[in-house]
Amino acid sequence: MSWFYSALIGIVLITVYSIGTKLLVEKRVTDVISLVIVYKLMCSICVVVLILGRGEQLFFSITGFEVFLYGAGAVIFGMANIYVFKAFPITEVSDISLIGSTQPVITMLLGAALFHEGLSVPKVLAVGLCMAGVWMIYPRKKGTVMTRGHIFALVSTAAFALGAFIDKYMVMRIAILQYAAFGYLITGLAIKSGTRRSWRDLGRVLAGKTTTFWIMALAVFSAVGSLFYIQAYVAGGQASEVSLVLYLNVVLTVIFGAVFLHERDRIPQKFAAFMLTLIALVLIRQ
Repeated sequence: MSWFYSALIGIVLITVYSIGTKLLVEKRVTDVISLVIVYKLMCSICVVVLILGRGEQLFFSITGFEVFLYGAGAVIFGMANIYVFKAFPITEVSDISLIGSTQPVITMLLGAALFHEGLSVPKVLAVGLCMAGVWMIYPRKKGTVMTRGHIFALVSTAAFALGAFIDKYMVMRIAILQYAAFGYLITGLAIKSGTRRSWRDLGRVLAGKTTTFWIMALAVFSAVGSLFYIQAYVAGGQASEVSLVLYLNVVLTVIFGAVFLHERDRIPQKFAAFMLTLIALVLIRQ
């Protein structure tokens, strides 16, 4: 399977996970950070079960530099998750989403400046189309100023962009399943430590059988989606190219929100943004 289709499948599954998580937060779970930690730990368990079911070895040899990258990845992805949730109480979700949608742009610039990933004309055009689509989706507000919440969202976005390169480096040297199993575990524990959540706090998230079932189901979507997404690196996709597929997550979330969550304002703009994103995906697939 090509890197493009691997990334595409991954993003669709991750979008389902995102919509489901939004419904959980609205109706059942109040402590969102504890929910994220539970997701990470459950994702690790899911991948471990998959490894053992395939009859593969769970543990593997690792160099000192790879141990360092595991730690750096835990800190970077932990920061990315923590800061985006620090932004939620003090910043509108539309602003956070708009800032988050710049992640592929940051990834592209980092790739060109630090990681020898070229800036092709199709890639630049694709970024331009995607940003135009995002601009169409989100309403403009008068008198908008940079706040602490916006800074938190920007730090989170930059951390996710940098983490993409750690993912790419690691999965070229470590089997995807083993990397993901320990990556989820270490990141979950890092967020738990950084936010001072207790095991009792995590247990409260799993208070009801129905809630626990949906959390487990969504964790499977997240885990499998992430495996497809990082498989795109192994299949030859550059971090800047794979990251561009993230824009489909933005517009799919908006479209799914219109269909399933009755968020049906600005439908023509949302449809136009979706079409621009499809054109962008055709460009980077060439």
